[in-house]
Amino acid sequence: MATYPDKAYVTVMDYYKHLSEELKPKANEVLSNFAKRYQQGEAPPEEMLSSLKALASKKEGGLESRLHQGQEGALPQLFEGVGRFFSNPVAIGDTALLLLYFGLPLYQPL
Repeated sequence: MATYPDKAYVTVMDYYKHLSEELKPKANEVLSNFAKRYQQGEAPPEEMLSSLKALASKKEGGLESRLHQGQEGALPQLFEGVGRFFSNPVAIGDTALLLLYFGLPLYQPL
């Protein structure tokens, strides 16, 4: 097992310092799990940093953050969702069938 110098963990600790106070208890749990699995200096710093970043990205990208995002982000998300729906080939076929079902004419190019 490789032993890392203390300076290899500087980026991990810098990232930890910048976490919000509500994420620090979970981050402490992640770091204590590393301490249980590895001897001092043997925990891979890249893996530790990746785990902390994943913890923060779950918080930032989850439903809770979208609810607190505000109205200015709602419209672009709506257009993104509609664009994603119509870029799916299955959705295009389903939409055509739905239009036929409701009796609306399909767009026919000239």
